Amino acid sequence: MNWRIVTLLGYFCLFSLSSNIQLLSRYEDMIFVVILSLILSLYYIFSKKNLVSFFLICIPILGLYITHSSNSFLDERIYAMISSLNSERLSYTGDDAKREYYKEIQKQIDGSFQNEPSTSLSMMVEIDRDLSAAEMVSSRILNYSIHNYSNPLFISSINLNKSFFEYLKKSFFVIFFPILLSFIVFNLKITNHIFLVLIILVGLLAVFGSYYRFQYLQGLSQEGREILGIWTAPEPRIIFSSFTYKNHWSAYVILILSTSLYSLHNIIHSQNFSFFRSKKFNIVFVVIVLLVFSIFYSSSNSGILFVFLFLLASSGLMVPKKRFSVAMITISVVSVSLIFTNTLLMNRIRDLFTGDSFRFHLWKDIINQIQIKTFWGYGIDSYETINGLFQSSEITNARYLNLQNAHQQYIPLTVHAHSDLLQTLSEIGFIGFCILIFPVFFVLIKTLMTSSRHSIQYITIALNVIMLYSIVDFPFRNIAVSSMFIFLFSIILLSQNHRIAFRLQ
Repeated sequence: MNWRIVTLLGYFCLFSLSSNIQLLSRYEDMIFVVILSLILSLYYIFSKKNLVSFFLICIPILGLYITHSSNSFLDERIYAMISSLNSERLSYTGDDAKREYYKEIQKQIDGSFQNEPSTSLSMMVEIDRDLSAAEMVSSRILNYSIHNYSNPLFISSINLNKSFFEYLKKSFFVIFFPILLSFIVFNLKITNHIFLVLIILVGLLAVFGSYYRFQYLQGLSQEGREILGIWTAPEPRIIFSSFTYKNHWSAYVILILSTSLYSLHNIIHSQNFSFFRSKKFNIVFVVIVLLVFSIFYSSSNSGILFVFLFLLASSGLMVPKKRFSVAMITISVVSVSLIFTNTLLMNRIRDLFTGDSFRFHLWKDIINQIQIKTFWGYGIDSYETINGLFQSSEITNARYLNLQNAHQQYIPLTVHAHSDLLQTLSEIGFIGFCILIFPVFFVLIKTLMTSSRHSIQYITIALNVIMLYSIVDFPFRNIAVSSMFIFLFSIILLSQNHRIAFRLQ
Protein backbone atom coordinates (compact mmCIF):
# COMPACT_ATOMS: atom_id res chain seq x y z
CA MET A 1 0.00 0.00 0.00
CA ASN A 2 1.74 3.21 -1.19
CA TRP A 3 1.58 6.70 0.25
CA ARG A 4 -1.23 7.76 -2.06
CA ILE A 5 -3.56 5.06 -0.77
CA VAL A 6 -2.59 5.88 2.80
CA THR A 7 -3.43 9.54 2.08
CA LEU A 8 -6.74 8.43 0.61
CA LEU A 9 -7.58 6.44 3.73
CA GLY A 10 -6.54 9.44 5.83
CA TYR A 11 -9.02 11.62 4.00
CA PHE A 12 -11.80 9.16 4.75
CA CYS A 13 -10.90 9.41 8.41
CA LEU A 14 -11.99 13.06 8.19
CA PHE A 15 -14.94 12.43 5.86
CA SER A 16 -17.65 12.62 8.52
CA LEU A 17 -16.17 15.76 10.08
CA SER A 18 -17.13 17.66 6.91
CA SER A 19 -20.66 17.59 8.37
CA ASN A 20 -19.57 20.47 10.60
CA ILE A 21 -19.90 23.61 8.53
CA GLN A 22 -17.59 25.52 10.90
CA LEU A 23 -14.71 23.21 9.99
CA LEU A 24 -15.40 23.40 6.27
CA SER A 25 -15.90 27.17 6.14
CA ARG A 26 -12.71 27.79 8.10
CA TYR A 27 -10.49 25.52 6.00
CA GLU A 28 -12.51 25.29 2.79
CA ASP A 29 -9.86 26.64 0.41
CA MET A 30 -7.06 24.58 2.00
CA ILE A 31 -9.15 21.38 1.85
CA PHE A 32 -10.04 22.16 -1.76
CA VAL A 33 -6.35 22.48 -2.75
CA VAL A 34 -5.31 19.33 -0.83
CA ILE A 35 -8.08 17.23 -2.38
CA LEU A 36 -7.33 18.55 -5.86
CA SER A 37 -3.64 17.71 -5.39
CA LEU A 38 -4.55 14.21 -4.23
CA ILE A 39 -6.66 13.59 -7.30
CA LEU A 40 -3.96 14.90 -9.65
CA SER A 41 -1.40 12.62 -7.98
CA LEU A 42 -3.65 9.66 -8.82
CA TYR A 43 -4.31 10.66 -12.43
CA TYR A 44 -3.01 7.33 -13.73
CA ILE A 45 -5.83 5.51 -11.91
CA PHE A 46 -8.54 6.96 -14.17
CA SER A 47 -9.37 5.15 -17.38
CA LYS A 48 -10.68 6.87 -20.49
CA LYS A 49 -14.12 5.47 -19.72
CA ASN A 50 -13.98 7.02 -16.24
CA LEU A 51 -13.08 10.42 -17.64
CA VAL A 52 -15.79 10.29 -20.30
CA SER A 53 -18.39 9.36 -17.68
CA PHE A 54 -17.20 12.15 -15.40
CA PHE A 55 -17.42 14.82 -18.10
CA LEU A 56 -20.87 13.62 -19.15
CA ILE A 57 -21.95 14.26 -15.55
CA CYS A 58 -20.20 17.63 -15.36
CA ILE A 59 -21.66 19.09 -18.56
CA PRO A 60 -25.34 19.38 -17.46
CA ILE A 61 -24.36 20.58 -13.98
CA LEU A 62 -22.00 23.25 -15.31
CA GLY A 63 -24.60 24.23 -17.91
CA LEU A 64 -27.17 24.61 -15.13
CA TYR A 65 -24.83 26.86 -13.13
CA ILE A 66 -23.83 29.02 -16.10
CA THR A 67 -27.44 29.61 -17.15
CA HIS A 68 -28.43 30.14 -13.54
CA SER A 69 -25.77 32.83 -13.06
CA SER A 70 -26.57 34.72 -16.25
CA ASN A 71 -30.39 34.89 -16.02
CA SER A 72 -31.14 36.71 -12.77
CA PHE A 73 -34.54 38.11 -11.81
CA LEU A 74 -33.76 39.21 -8.26
CA ASP A 75 -30.83 41.49 -7.38
CA GLU A 76 -29.94 44.70 -5.53
CA ARG A 77 -32.43 46.74 -7.56
CA ILE A 78 -35.36 44.72 -6.23
CA TYR A 79 -34.10 44.99 -2.67
CA ALA A 80 -33.72 48.77 -3.01
CA MET A 81 -37.25 49.02 -4.43
CA ILE A 82 -38.82 47.10 -1.53
CA SER A 83 -36.74 49.02 1.02
CA SER A 84 -37.72 52.44 -0.37
CA LEU A 85 -41.42 51.51 -0.53
CA ASN A 86 -41.31 50.28 3.06
CA SER A 87 -39.71 53.58 4.14
CA GLU A 88 -42.34 55.57 2.26
CA ARG A 89 -45.23 53.67 3.86
CA LEU A 90 -43.65 54.05 7.30
CA SER A 91 -43.75 57.82 6.92
CA TYR A 92 -47.55 57.65 6.59
CA THR A 93 -48.21 55.42 9.59
CA GLY A 94 -49.90 57.04 12.59
CA ASP A 95 -48.04 54.94 15.15
CA ASP A 96 -44.98 57.06 16.07
CA ALA A 97 -43.34 54.32 18.18
CA LYS A 98 -43.76 51.77 15.40
CA ARG A 99 -42.43 54.20 12.78
CA GLU A 100 -39.28 55.03 14.74
CA TYR A 101 -38.66 51.40 15.64
CA TYR A 102 -38.92 50.21 12.04
CA LYS A 103 -36.79 53.06 10.74
CA GLU A 104 -33.99 52.08 13.10
CA ILE A 105 -34.35 48.40 12.17
CA GLN A 106 -34.33 49.24 8.46
CA LYS A 107 -31.09 51.20 8.78
CA GLN A 108 -29.44 48.16 10.38
CA ILE A 109 -30.79 45.87 7.64
CA ASP A 110 -29.58 48.18 4.85
CA GLY A 111 -26.15 48.25 6.48
CA SER A 112 -25.92 44.45 6.55
CA PHE A 113 -27.17 43.88 3.00
CA GLN A 114 -23.73 43.50 1.42
CA ASN A 115 -22.73 40.72 3.84
CA GLU A 116 -26.11 39.02 4.30
CA PRO A 117 -28.24 39.89 1.23
CA SER A 118 -30.68 36.94 1.44
CA THR A 119 -31.34 37.46 5.13
CA SER A 120 -31.70 41.24 4.65
CA LEU A 121 -34.27 40.78 1.91
CA SER A 122 -36.17 38.27 4.04
CA MET A 123 -36.26 40.84 6.87
CA MET A 124 -37.61 43.48 4.49
CA VAL A 125 -40.33 41.05 3.47
CA GLU A 126 -41.25 40.63 7.16
CA ILE A 127 -41.57 44.39 7.58
CA ASP A 128 -43.72 44.48 4.42
CA ARG A 129 -45.88 41.69 5.88
CA ASP A 130 -46.55 43.78 9.00
CA LEU A 131 -47.28 46.93 7.01
CA SER A 132 -49.52 45.34 4.35
CA ALA A 133 -53.17 44.93 5.24
CA ALA A 134 -54.09 42.98 2.10
CA GLU A 135 -51.60 42.04 -0.67
CA MET A 136 -47.89 42.38 0.06
CA VAL A 137 -46.05 44.95 -2.05
CA SER A 138 -42.95 42.74 -2.24
CA SER A 139 -45.04 39.94 -3.79
CA ARG A 140 -46.16 42.26 -6.61
CA ILE A 141 -42.57 43.42 -7.12
CA LEU A 142 -41.40 39.80 -7.34
CA ASN A 143 -43.96 39.01 -10.06
CA TYR A 144 -42.88 42.13 -11.92
CA SER A 145 -39.20 41.22 -11.74
CA ILE A 146 -39.80 37.62 -12.88
CA HIS A 147 -41.60 38.78 -16.01
CA ASN A 148 -39.34 41.74 -16.86
CA TYR A 149 -35.80 40.97 -15.72
CA SER A 150 -35.34 37.34 -16.81
CA ASN A 151 -35.68 35.29 -19.97
CA PRO A 152 -38.64 32.91 -19.53
CA LEU A 153 -37.09 30.34 -21.92
CA PHE A 154 -34.18 29.55 -19.54
CA ILE A 155 -33.72 28.76 -15.89
CA SER A 156 -33.67 31.98 -13.86
CA SER A 157 -32.18 32.72 -10.47
CA ILE A 158 -31.63 35.15 -7.65
CA ASN A 159 -28.35 37.03 -7.78
CA LEU A 160 -27.72 38.18 -4.24
CA ASN A 161 -24.88 36.38 -2.53
CA LYS A 162 -23.03 33.49 -4.17
CA SER A 163 -20.80 33.73 -7.23
CA PHE A 164 -20.42 31.10 -9.92
CA PHE A 165 -17.07 30.02 -8.43
CA GLU A 166 -18.65 29.50 -4.98
CA TYR A 167 -21.36 27.30 -6.47
CA LEU A 168 -18.71 25.39 -8.40
CA LYS A 169 -16.61 24.85 -5.27
CA LYS A 170 -19.64 23.61 -3.35
CA SER A 171 -20.43 21.20 -6.19
CA PHE A 172 -16.86 19.96 -6.08
CA PHE A 173 -17.24 18.89 -2.45
CA VAL A 174 -20.78 17.51 -2.83
CA ILE A 175 -20.77 15.96 -6.33
CA PHE A 176 -17.55 15.99 -8.31
CA PHE A 177 -15.11 14.81 -5.64
CA PRO A 178 -17.23 11.88 -4.38
CA ILE A 179 -17.56 10.65 -7.97
CA LEU A 180 -13.82 10.94 -8.61
CA LEU A 181 -13.20 9.24 -5.28
CA SER A 182 -15.44 6.33 -6.24
CA PHE A 183 -13.41 5.83 -9.44
CA ILE A 184 -10.17 5.76 -7.42
CA VAL A 185 -11.52 3.38 -4.76
CA PHE A 186 -13.09 1.04 -7.28
CA ASN A 187 -10.08 0.95 -9.63
CA LEU A 188 -7.66 0.35 -6.75
CA LYS A 189 -10.00 -2.37 -5.41
CA ILE A 190 -9.90 -1.01 -1.87
CA THR A 191 -13.66 -0.72 -1.32
CA ASN A 192 -13.58 -3.05 1.68
CA HIS A 193 -10.70 -1.10 3.28
CA ILE A 194 -12.48 2.20 2.76
CA PHE A 195 -15.75 0.90 4.20
CA LEU A 196 -13.97 -0.51 7.27
CA VAL A 197 -12.25 2.84 7.91
CA LEU A 198 -15.60 4.64 7.62
CA ILE A 199 -17.31 2.17 9.94
CA ILE A 200 -14.65 2.55 12.65
CA LEU A 201 -14.62 6.34 12.32
CA VAL A 202 -18.39 6.72 12.56
CA GLY A 203 -18.42 4.26 15.47
CA LEU A 204 -16.01 6.61 17.27
CA LEU A 205 -18.20 9.58 16.39
CA ALA A 206 -21.19 7.72 17.87
CA VAL A 207 -19.24 7.13 21.11
CA PHE A 208 -18.09 10.75 21.39
CA GLY A 209 -21.52 12.01 20.36
CA SER A 210 -23.20 9.93 23.06
CA TYR A 211 -20.74 11.20 25.64
CA TYR A 212 -21.31 14.88 24.81
CA ARG A 213 -25.05 14.27 24.54
CA PHE A 214 -24.93 12.89 28.09
CA GLN A 215 -22.95 15.97 29.17
CA TYR A 216 -25.61 18.25 27.67
CA LEU A 217 -28.54 16.36 29.25
CA GLN A 218 -26.82 16.57 32.65
CA GLY A 219 -26.17 20.29 32.21
CA LEU A 220 -22.40 19.75 32.17
CA SER A 221 -21.58 20.80 28.61
CA GLN A 222 -19.23 23.75 28.19
CA GLU A 223 -20.91 26.73 26.55
CA GLY A 224 -19.45 27.43 23.13
CA ARG A 225 -17.97 23.92 22.82
CA GLU A 226 -21.03 21.72 22.61
CA ILE A 227 -19.95 19.92 19.41
CA LEU A 228 -17.31 17.31 20.37
CA GLY A 229 -15.94 19.81 22.88
CA ILE A 230 -14.52 21.86 19.99
CA TRP A 231 -17.18 23.94 18.20
CA THR A 232 -20.13 26.02 19.24
CA ALA A 233 -23.65 24.77 18.47
CA PRO A 234 -26.34 27.14 17.10
CA GLU A 235 -28.97 25.10 18.99
CA PRO A 236 -27.43 22.57 21.42
CA ARG A 237 -30.62 20.56 21.98
CA ILE A 238 -30.71 19.27 18.38
CA ILE A 239 -27.02 18.46 17.77
CA PHE A 240 -25.33 15.07 17.86
CA SER A 241 -21.64 14.30 17.48
CA SER A 242 -20.14 16.50 14.72
CA PHE A 243 -23.59 17.14 13.21
CA THR A 244 -25.48 20.31 14.09
CA TYR A 245 -28.81 18.57 13.41
CA LYS A 246 -29.63 15.14 14.83
CA ASN A 247 -31.75 14.10 11.82
CA HIS A 248 -28.69 14.59 9.61
CA TRP A 249 -26.79 12.25 11.91
CA SER A 250 -29.61 9.70 11.47
CA ALA A 251 -29.44 9.93 7.69
CA TYR A 252 -25.65 9.52 7.78
CA VAL A 253 -25.99 6.50 10.10
CA ILE A 254 -28.34 4.81 7.61
CA LEU A 255 -25.68 5.13 4.90
CA ILE A 256 -22.94 3.80 7.19
CA LEU A 257 -25.18 0.95 8.37
CA SER A 258 -25.46 -0.13 4.74
CA THR A 259 -21.67 -0.27 4.41
CA SER A 260 -21.56 -2.19 7.72
CA LEU A 261 -24.00 -4.82 6.48
CA TYR A 262 -22.08 -4.92 3.19
CA SER A 263 -18.89 -5.70 5.15
CA LEU A 264 -20.60 -8.28 7.39
CA HIS A 265 -22.01 -10.04 4.34
CA ASN A 266 -18.57 -10.26 2.72
CA ILE A 267 -16.90 -11.43 5.96
CA ILE A 268 -19.49 -14.18 6.49
CA HIS A 269 -19.21 -15.47 2.93
CA SER A 270 -15.41 -15.36 2.90
CA GLN A 271 -14.86 -17.13 6.22
CA ASN A 272 -17.76 -19.60 6.26
CA PHE A 273 -18.52 -20.65 9.88
CA SER A 274 -15.42 -19.11 11.44
CA PHE A 275 -16.55 -15.53 11.04
CA PHE A 276 -17.41 -15.19 14.78
CA ARG A 277 -13.68 -15.41 15.51
CA SER A 278 -12.94 -12.65 13.02
CA LYS A 279 -11.85 -9.32 14.56
CA LYS A 280 -13.37 -7.44 11.64
CA PHE A 281 -16.74 -9.14 12.19
CA ASN A 282 -16.77 -8.28 15.90
CA ILE A 283 -15.72 -4.66 15.25
CA VAL A 284 -18.40 -4.13 12.61
CA PHE A 285 -21.09 -5.79 14.73
CA VAL A 286 -20.25 -3.63 17.76
CA VAL A 287 -20.35 -0.48 15.61
CA ILE A 288 -23.79 -1.43 14.27
CA VAL A 289 -25.09 -1.70 17.85
CA LEU A 290 -23.49 1.66 18.74
CA LEU A 291 -25.00 3.38 15.70
CA VAL A 292 -28.52 2.10 16.35
CA PHE A 293 -28.21 3.10 20.03
CA SER A 294 -27.01 6.58 19.03
CA ILE A 295 -30.19 7.18 17.01
CA PHE A 296 -32.34 6.59 20.09
CA TYR A 297 -30.04 8.58 22.34
CA SER A 298 -30.03 11.55 19.95
CA SER A 299 -33.87 11.70 20.22
CA SER A 300 -34.23 11.85 16.44
CA ASN A 301 -37.86 10.83 15.89
CA SER A 302 -37.69 10.59 12.11
CA GLY A 303 -34.31 8.87 12.50
CA ILE A 304 -35.93 6.09 14.56
CA LEU A 305 -38.56 5.56 11.87
CA PHE A 306 -36.21 5.46 8.91
CA VAL A 307 -33.44 3.42 10.57
CA PHE A 308 -35.94 0.71 11.40
CA LEU A 309 -37.41 1.00 7.91
CA PHE A 310 -33.92 0.32 6.57
CA LEU A 311 -33.33 -2.61 8.95
CA LEU A 312 -36.75 -4.04 8.16
CA ALA A 313 -36.16 -3.79 4.40
CA SER A 314 -32.70 -5.34 4.82
CA SER A 315 -33.89 -8.23 7.00
CA GLY A 316 -34.73 -10.36 3.98
CA LEU A 317 -31.08 -10.25 2.91
CA MET A 318 -29.67 -10.91 6.38
CA VAL A 319 -31.20 -14.36 6.90
CA PRO A 320 -31.95 -17.44 4.75
CA LYS A 321 -35.34 -17.49 3.03
CA LYS A 322 -36.71 -20.11 5.45
CA ARG A 323 -36.16 -17.75 8.36
CA PHE A 324 -37.35 -14.65 6.53
CA SER A 325 -40.84 -14.69 8.08
CA VAL A 326 -39.46 -15.05 11.61
CA ALA A 327 -37.02 -12.15 11.06
CA MET A 328 -39.76 -9.95 9.59
CA ILE A 329 -42.13 -10.61 12.47
CA THR A 330 -39.42 -10.08 15.12
CA ILE A 331 -38.14 -6.79 13.66
CA SER A 332 -41.69 -5.55 13.05
CA VAL A 333 -42.78 -6.24 16.63
CA VAL A 334 -39.67 -4.56 18.08
CA SER A 335 -39.96 -1.56 15.75
CA VAL A 336 -43.66 -1.00 16.37
CA SER A 337 -43.21 -1.38 20.14
CA LEU A 338 -40.39 1.17 20.26
CA ILE A 339 -42.29 3.62 18.06
CA PHE A 340 -45.53 3.39 20.03
CA THR A 341 -43.75 3.85 23.36
CA ASN A 342 -42.26 7.12 22.08
CA THR A 343 -45.01 9.60 23.04
CA LEU A 344 -43.41 12.60 21.31
CA LEU A 345 -43.00 10.66 18.07
CA MET A 346 -46.62 9.47 18.15
CA ASN A 347 -47.83 13.02 18.79
CA ARG A 348 -45.91 14.31 15.79
CA ILE A 349 -47.28 11.56 13.55
CA ARG A 350 -50.83 12.36 14.73
CA ASP A 351 -50.31 16.09 14.09
CA LEU A 352 -49.02 15.34 10.60
CA PHE A 353 -52.10 13.33 9.65
CA THR A 354 -54.51 15.84 11.21
CA GLY A 355 -52.86 18.78 9.43
CA ASP A 356 -51.62 20.49 12.62
CA SER A 357 -47.93 19.84 11.96
CA PHE A 358 -45.53 22.77 11.40
CA ARG A 359 -43.99 20.81 8.52
CA PHE A 360 -47.39 20.25 6.93
CA HIS A 361 -47.92 24.02 6.71
CA LEU A 362 -44.39 24.46 5.31
CA TRP A 363 -45.20 21.93 2.58
CA LYS A 364 -48.48 23.70 1.74
CA ASP A 365 -46.58 26.99 1.40
CA ILE A 366 -43.90 25.59 -0.89
CA ILE A 367 -46.47 23.82 -3.08
CA ASN A 368 -48.13 27.21 -3.62
CA GLN A 369 -44.67 28.62 -4.35
CA ILE A 370 -43.94 25.89 -6.93
CA GLN A 371 -47.17 26.59 -8.79
CA ILE A 372 -45.96 30.06 -9.80
CA LYS A 373 -42.70 28.88 -11.45
CA THR A 374 -43.18 25.16 -11.98
CA PHE A 375 -41.22 24.74 -15.19
CA TRP A 376 -37.83 26.36 -14.39
CA GLY A 377 -38.02 27.07 -10.68
CA TYR A 378 -36.71 30.11 -8.79
CA GLY A 379 -33.00 29.24 -8.90
CA ILE A 380 -30.48 27.45 -6.71
CA ASP A 381 -30.48 28.43 -3.01
CA SER A 382 -33.53 30.65 -3.51
CA TYR A 383 -35.83 29.17 -0.86
CA GLU A 384 -34.72 31.31 2.10
CA THR A 385 -35.13 34.49 0.07
CA ILE A 386 -38.36 33.67 -1.78
CA ASN A 387 -40.39 31.71 0.75
CA GLY A 388 -41.27 34.72 2.91
CA LEU A 389 -43.45 35.97 0.06
CA PHE A 390 -45.58 32.81 0.17
CA GLN A 391 -45.63 32.26 3.92
CA SER A 392 -48.99 31.31 5.41
CA SER A 393 -50.44 32.80 8.58
CA GLU A 394 -49.90 29.49 10.42
CA ILE A 395 -46.14 29.59 9.78
CA THR A 396 -45.93 33.31 10.60
CA ASN A 397 -47.71 32.81 13.92
CA ALA A 398 -45.51 29.83 14.78
CA ARG A 399 -42.37 31.82 14.00
CA TYR A 400 -43.41 34.69 16.27
CA LEU A 401 -44.22 32.25 19.07
CA ASN A 402 -40.78 30.66 18.74
CA LEU A 403 -39.04 34.05 18.72
CA GLN A 404 -40.81 35.70 21.65
CA ASN A 405 -37.81 35.22 23.92
CA ALA A 406 -35.12 35.29 21.24
CA HIS A 407 -34.96 39.11 20.75
CA GLN A 408 -34.45 38.50 17.00
CA GLN A 409 -37.87 39.13 15.53
CA TYR A 410 -36.74 39.57 11.94
CA ILE A 411 -34.26 36.73 11.45
CA PRO A 412 -36.14 34.24 9.23
CA LEU A 413 -36.44 30.69 10.50
CA THR A 414 -37.78 29.13 7.31
CA VAL A 415 -34.40 28.51 5.71
CA HIS A 416 -35.47 24.95 4.77
CA ALA A 417 -38.79 23.53 3.60
CA HIS A 418 -38.25 20.36 5.68
CA SER A 419 -38.54 18.52 2.37
CA ASP A 420 -35.54 18.27 0.06
CA LEU A 421 -37.77 16.92 -2.68
CA LEU A 422 -40.14 19.90 -2.70
CA GLN A 423 -37.35 22.44 -2.12
CA THR A 424 -35.33 21.05 -5.03
CA LEU A 425 -38.41 21.15 -7.25
CA SER A 426 -38.94 24.78 -6.23
CA GLU A 427 -35.31 25.74 -6.93
CA ILE A 428 -34.50 23.90 -10.19
CA GLY A 429 -38.03 23.36 -11.48
CA PHE A 430 -39.60 20.44 -13.30
CA ILE A 431 -36.97 20.44 -16.06
CA GLY A 432 -34.02 20.40 -13.66
CA PHE A 433 -35.74 17.71 -11.61
CA CYS A 434 -36.12 15.52 -14.70
CA ILE A 435 -32.48 16.03 -15.73
CA LEU A 436 -30.76 15.64 -12.34
CA ILE A 437 -33.08 13.92 -9.84
CA PHE A 438 -35.37 11.56 -11.75
CA PRO A 439 -32.46 9.48 -13.20
CA VAL A 440 -31.25 8.82 -9.63
CA PHE A 441 -34.72 7.53 -8.65
CA PHE A 442 -34.82 5.34 -11.76
CA VAL A 443 -31.36 3.82 -11.25
CA LEU A 444 -31.97 3.07 -7.56
CA ILE A 445 -35.32 1.37 -8.15
CA LYS A 446 -33.95 -0.56 -11.13
CA THR A 447 -30.90 -1.72 -9.14
CA LEU A 448 -33.08 -2.72 -6.19
CA MET A 449 -35.29 -4.85 -8.43
CA THR A 450 -32.65 -6.42 -10.68
CA SER A 451 -29.38 -6.73 -8.73
CA SER A 452 -28.56 -10.26 -7.52
CA ARG A 453 -25.65 -9.20 -5.26
CA HIS A 454 -26.90 -9.01 -1.68
CA SER A 455 -23.96 -6.92 -0.51
CA ILE A 456 -24.79 -4.19 -3.05
CA GLN A 457 -28.48 -4.50 -2.22
CA TYR A 458 -27.86 -3.26 1.32
CA ILE A 459 -26.42 -0.04 -0.07
CA THR A 460 -29.23 0.28 -2.63
CA ILE A 461 -31.87 -0.10 0.10
CA ALA A 462 -30.14 2.58 2.20
CA LEU A 463 -30.05 5.03 -0.72
CA ASN A 464 -33.74 4.41 -1.43
CA VAL A 465 -34.54 5.02 2.25
CA ILE A 466 -32.60 8.31 2.15
CA MET A 467 -34.60 9.36 -0.90
CA LEU A 468 -37.79 8.66 1.09
CA TYR A 469 -36.27 10.55 4.03
CA SER A 470 -35.76 13.57 1.77
CA ILE A 471 -39.51 13.83 1.20
CA VAL A 472 -40.19 14.70 4.86
CA ASP A 473 -36.86 16.24 5.91
CA PHE A 474 -33.71 17.84 4.44
CA PRO A 475 -30.84 15.30 4.75
CA PHE A 476 -29.22 16.44 1.49
CA ARG A 477 -28.66 19.94 2.90
CA ASN A 478 -25.84 18.40 4.94
CA ILE A 479 -22.60 18.09 2.99
CA ALA A 480 -21.51 14.83 4.67
CA VAL A 481 -24.82 13.11 3.88
CA SER A 482 -25.04 14.36 0.29
CA SER A 483 -21.39 13.58 -0.55
CA MET A 484 -21.61 10.10 1.03
CA PHE A 485 -24.84 9.47 -0.90
CA ILE A 486 -23.14 10.41 -4.19
CA PHE A 487 -20.09 8.27 -3.33
CA LEU A 488 -22.16 5.15 -2.56
CA PHE A 489 -24.40 5.76 -5.58
CA SER A 490 -21.30 5.90 -7.79
CA ILE A 491 -19.99 2.66 -6.23
CA ILE A 492 -23.28 0.96 -7.13
CA LEU A 493 -23.09 2.16 -10.74
CA LEU A 494 -19.48 1.03 -11.09
CA SER A 495 -20.27 -2.36 -9.57
CA GLN A 496 -23.21 -2.85 -11.92
CA ASN A 497 -21.19 -1.85 -15.00
CA HIS A 498 -18.31 -4.10 -13.94
CA ARG A 499 -20.67 -7.06 -13.55
CA ILE A 500 -22.23 -6.47 -16.98
CA ALA A 501 -18.82 -6.14 -18.66
CA PHE A 502 -17.64 -9.35 -16.95
CA ARG A 503 -20.68 -11.23 -18.28
CA LEU A 504 -20.14 -9.91 -21.80
CA GLN A 505 -16.57 -11.22 -21.74
